[in-house]
Amino acid sequence: MLPPLIYGAIIDYRKREIPNIVPLLICGIGIIDSADCPEVLLRRFVVAAIILGSYMVASGVEGMARMGGGDIKLMAAMTIALGVFATAIVVFFTGLAAVVVSMIKYRGISKLKEAEIPMCTFVLPAYVITYAMAMLLPK
Repeated sequence: MLPPLIYGAIIDYRKREIPNIVPLLICGIGIIDSADCPEVLLRRFVVAAIILGSYMVASGVEGMARMGGGDIKLMAAMTIALGVFATAIVVFFTGLAAVVVSMIKYRGISKLKEAEIPMCTFVLPAYVITYAMAMLLPK
């Protein structure tokens, strides 16, 4: 899952867009990884559908859709690949890093509303931290 995230992070940083191939590859990795357990895969697809559906509903409400569609597709694909709990941890670390970097870059919260934050660029280190935690912590 790391190569698509690296590619996505680079493109997102440069162009502020996540190529469709990134979530497709991540989703494919998740399907292959969970192929032996269809119940788990079905649950992950249901949650991914809820994420995508929530975005579509929220995008119709003025001011709600600050995230781009690529960010949402990435989170849905990560849910399929990692599961709900691991994706929640990645999202937590992504948000934490994005807020800290943005506060340093924009020197405070007042300009944060206008900030364009390349989400995939922050997802990459968050995923690495989450993966390292999963490997280091006892089962």
